Order: sequence, then structure tokens, then C-alpha cells
Amino acid sequence: MDPKRERRLVSEGSFCDVNLYLDGPMTVEEVKKAGPSLCPHVEKCRQTGFLHPQTGHQCAMNFGLQVAQNALKEGHSIGREMVDFKRAGIIPREGWIFSSDRVHFETAPSCTRAYLGLIEKFAYIALGLEPPEKLATMVGEDFDDVVRYATTPEGTVDLSKMQELEGRFGYNGGQGCDVLSGPCSCGAWH
Repeated sequence: MDPKRERRLVSEGSFCDVNLYLDGPMTVEEVKKAGPSLCPHVEKCRQTGFLHPQTGHQCAMNFGLQVAQNALKEGHSIGREMVDFKRAGIIPREGWIFSSDRVHFETAPSCTRAYLGLIEKFAYIALGLEPPEKLATMVGEDFDDVVRYATTPEGTVDLSKMQELEGRFGYNGGQGCDVLSGPCSCGAWH
């Protein structure tokens, strides 16, 4: 995965003071030139603990940025990093705050799977990439699900789509696993 946004900006950036949406800066130099661009909620978060796991909400964008940072650091796909995130079981009391434009913010309840898609979506955005139409977190766990995900409208299988999913369920002999049931990219049958 090759980010369009400068790696240093992703690895050292913060959603709280840099516009990491696709219309935002793509390089550290652009950030220095434009100056800080604070999130509209930053003061509320700092003063009241609005985004705090014990007192209320969590920011899906900050976790999406962390997923993007881990993907760059570990050389994994976003899909693989989302598996680790899901395993961490982070569930805020009041739900997840998300914005697709840094202007309008909404709350996604913690009890739904939807928040995983929001975090995965923002991980792509933080890297300066358009999120795929179907996110890896929305792809099922067996081989048929992976084939459906990777099949183009013309009926051919796009191998790069399958490669996006490699490693999302761990590794077997150093090879990434893309399914929990059926023939796997690691070479085994699960």
C-alpha cells in the first residue's frame, strides 16, 4: 500500500490539529505553510473529556489514523490492521464520533459493527487514499466471501483485491491468512 499522503505526516500527524481529509494537506511542508487546522471538537475534548473511554465517546478518526500508522509501520494492509483493532475490543460507553468532512459529526453506537467500517474508512483517508467501495471489515471470513469481494463487474477475479485481505487473520508459516474457512492465501485449507 503506497500512501498518497507523505509518510511522515501520517506517522507524526494528529487528527486534532491537522485536516487529514482528502482535501487537506498531503505533505509536512503544506502543513507548515498553512498552519494548524484544529478539529471543531478539540477544545471540548480537552476541557470536558468528551472523547474519553470512561466518560463517553471515542474518536473514530483518531483510531483510523492509528490503524494507518500501524499499517505503515508494520508493512501490513489496512484490512490486516483492522483485525488487530477488532481484537483489542475497544468499546466506549457512549459510542464513536465520526465525520466524513470534519464539519458534520455523528455518533455511531458501540453495539454495531458499523464503527469498524468507519475506522477502516478513515485509515484510508488518513493515507490520502480513496476508501475502497467495499471495506475489508465488511468482507466475510470464508473463501466464497473473498471471491465475491474480488470479483469485478465483468466477472473476472481481481487478484490485487484478494491481496488486500492477506494477513487479516494472522500468519501461517510467514504467509498471510485471508480466510478462516476454506482455501487460504497462506497455502493451507482452514
